[in-house]
Amino acid sequence: MTFFVASMVVESIDTNKIIPTYQNWSNSIYEQLESDDVLTLYLQNWKPLGSLQIKYPEDRLVELGNYLAPLETSSIPVEFTFKSFTPITKQFKKEYYSITLTDLDSNPGDGGSYSYEKCHSIWQNLKFNEDDFTIIENPDDKKSFITTFDITSFQKFQLMEYIGPGPKPNTDVHRYVFILFRQPFGKLPNHKLRFRERWGSKYEGHGVEDWANYYGLKPIAINYFKSSNED
Repeated sequence: MTFFVASMVVESIDTNKIIPTYQNWSNSIYEQLESDDVLTLYLQNWKPLGSLQIKYPEDRLVELGNYLAPLETSSIPVEFTFKSFTPITKQFKKEYYSITLTDLDSNPGDGGSYSYEKCHSIWQNLKFNEDDFTIIENPDDKKSFITTFDITSFQKFQLMEYIGPGPKPNTDVHRYVFILFRQPFGKLPNHKLRFRERWGSKYEGHGVEDWANYYGLKPIAINYFKSSNED
């Protein structure tokens, strides 16, 4: 099967100009990702362009490496909120976005020492919620914004159905990583993964980075939590 993507890039964020008000916040997110070795090679020289808040039922929040039990995250999140660290431009609302969830430490639990990435969900071709989009006036006169994704539309745009954490016994703690991507080339095709292990590839080391790079996606915000088998 041949995949096709559009050739025109529509830039909507000045990725080189994080508003000074948010510079320390952006740096602290990156430092936390580094400290837990979250996709460090992929994110080398990358700067978080915003914060991504994920809320599960009963107001359980994903907070950059906090622990959430499998039962607490068995259902789909109820809210995704993005706060931009960069100036808003006219095209921002018009673009499409993807959100993925990947387990960096999936393991068959058979006593082997190897692990691989496993896809837990893909939502694609998302738009920001026009009914919940707030412009933020910053001290340096540069406007940013905070917005949510309309959860009611997620079922329609869920390429890979959400599955909650299910770590096997004796596999230690797993890191579950949400990534918000821009889709610079417009809408993505409806190409599901053949299987979730290694993000649909038979090759070791294949993961969300390879999937995103294939479609030219650009990460703009990341959050993650940890979980483990509690049986």
